[in-house]
Amino acid sequence: MIYRSNLTAPDLQMYFRYVTSRPMPHSQGHDVLTDFSDKADDDPVFGIYKQCGFWTHDEAAILYNVANKIMGHWLDIGGLTGWTAAHEAAAGCQVLSVDPMYATAEFRERAVANLTETRMHVYVQLYPETSNCFFAHNDGHFNGILIDGDHTAPQPLQDAVNASPRVLPRGVILLHDAIYDSGKEAARYLISDGWKHKVYRTPHGVVLFYHDPFVPPEHMPDPNIQAVAL
Repeated sequence: MIYRSNLTAPDLQMYFRYVTSRPMPHSQGHDVLTDFSDKADDDPVFGIYKQCGFWTHDEAAILYNVANKIMGHWLDIGGLTGWTAAHEAAAGCQVLSVDPMYATAEFRERAVANLTETRMHVYVQLYPETSNCFFAHNDGHFNGILIDGDHTAPQPLQDAVNASPRVLPRGVILLHDAIYDSGKEAARYLISDGWKHKVYRTPHGVVLFYHDPFVPPEHMPDPNIQAVAL
């Protein structure tokens, strides 16, 4: 089942040659794109990443519309093979995509190939390291930060703690997978740190954090999706 709300975004799926689509246990019955359809489920390197779903089309449209309002420089934590970075770049942003798997040549090559097919590769830089390492040696500030890396507690919270002071005035943070307790913990921290927030009712739970005068895009959710309670 694919749901597309009132928000629209460029259709980039055709450029991701090795993606497949299927419902996942954590997607509330919605189809989710995953890469590496050319690899076996028990592949020692890539098998586990076949279980890592992309943002749904509906969630990607939220990301695209937020990024298009903010523009500027974005940090993409947990870049996988380029899906979210491609949407940020398509919205007119310069993107730093961070993922430790970029240190694995074939994984990085897949991300580069996907981004090249979308013609967004010139707007995206890949950093082969963990988010903790990135924040430790990079003191840059960003218009937008996307948190969708390691979901094991307390890493989402750590990403939120690191990201909050690195956002430029009028910038935003987007958190994916707020359906998990670890994601909710990160969301509650950002709320306590003074961020306004908007919870989007999506298969994985997307939360947008912002300050005035930013106005979040309105999203018409699938009525079959449960809302995330923070």
